[in-house]
Amino acid sequence: MSGLEWASGSWASARPSVSPAKRPLLWPRNRNAPPRKLPPVMLNPKPVPSLEKDLAIRKQYRRICFLKGTITMHKHRLKRRLG
Repeated sequence: MSGLEWASGSWASARPSVSPAKRPLLWPRNRNAPPRKLPPVMLNPKPVPSLEKDLAIRKQYRRICFLKGTITMHKHRLKRRLG
């Protein structure tokens, strides 16, 4: 049986063609987790002179980065230790 015959055999035709959108994710999200929504502050950031609000936005941004995984847990722990 040549390679071409093998490729066109029952094995190749039996597999259903799955569209890339329907293919399962490599790392599926936790199904119980609520859908991630950005807080309104992040969707429409306005220049705010107040320091408290600035810090709040930074904190939110860091939290979002952490949820997305752009800040690794190790980095996060180090930052919390160093203050």
